[in-house]
Amino acid sequence: MNRLAQQLPVRRHLFAHTTRPRIHVPKTRQTRGLIIPSIASTFLQVGEAISTLPLPEALPPYSAAIIATTIVLRSCTTLPLSLWSKHAMRRFRRELQDDLKNEQEKEGRIFKEEMRRKRLPINVAAFEAFKEQAGPKILAFQKKNVTRKLLARAPVMLGPVFINAAALVTFTLTLRHLSVPPTPFSTEVFSLLSESSLAQTDPFGILPGAIGVVAMFNTELRRALSPRSESSKKPGERSISAVDRIGSIIDGVTKLLSVAIVGFAMTNPVAVQIYWFTSFLYTTFENVLTSRLERRHTQRESSANPPIEETKKRAPR
Repeated sequence: MNRLAQQLPVRRHLFAHTTRPRIHVPKTRQTRGLIIPSIASTFLQVGEAISTLPLPEALPPYSAAIIATTIVLRSCTTLPLSLWSKHAMRRFRRELQDDLKNEQEKEGRIFKEEMRRKRLPINVAAFEAFKEQAGPKILAFQKKNVTRKLLARAPVMLGPVFINAAALVTFTLTLRHLSVPPTPFSTEVFSLLSESSLAQTDPFGILPGAIGVVAMFNTELRRALSPRSESSKKPGERSISAVDRIGSIIDGVTKLLSVAIVGFAMTNPVAVQIYWFTSFLYTTFENVLTSRLERRHTQRESSANPPIEETKKRAPR
């Protein structure tokens, strides 16, 4: 007993230094755990308020709340940013054209001063030699100018995309949180789009297929409505098409995402599928609206600044 009593303090001393490892929870997960439930509770209150309205039987309250929230969210965030981004890109193209014109005029002045200094006549052969000599310089200047201004305008070009993606992910996580039972989504069926409840997945894949079709249609519509710079054989003007090449890359990535989103949508509940379908339909409306405003602005600019040849024809003799 004495020997055992002498060993007990030693054992207590040994076990005193052993503690359980602490589980570290990332701050992002803690923040998400606070934000998503608060947004979900607010959304349920919106659904309860909409349930008091005289809605048709084919439009349940929470489905109507998803559609209404999507329209309001897109109208307050992505639509103004998209209009602002279109205006910034239009100004960006104008700046590139002005810089190219100034560089060409600068090289032309250098050519005239050199011919005047050498006392040589300016003929077709001399001008062709000047074009071959100044063409690579103008092309290198334009490439450097496009790269520099693209890097400066990257937040303007990618800002609406990131904000739209953040809103999409946040509301998707909110609807997935609300689809975990017990939830009122389990008893609501939006029969116009699916036979499953809002908390279940669509086993037939009709709604995910419709999402993929609308997403692919938006990609083709955006490419058809976007202004493309006309190809020219003048030195340096080919660099302006760098913006169009970036647009083509974005279109290719969007097509791949349109195909991949079908499989991803089938793993999400119907509530998320309704949100995605409504959001992609709103994207179609947004593309048509911005293209019409862009076309109207282009027509206004062309009427205010007619080409030089037409001005000469209209000028009185």
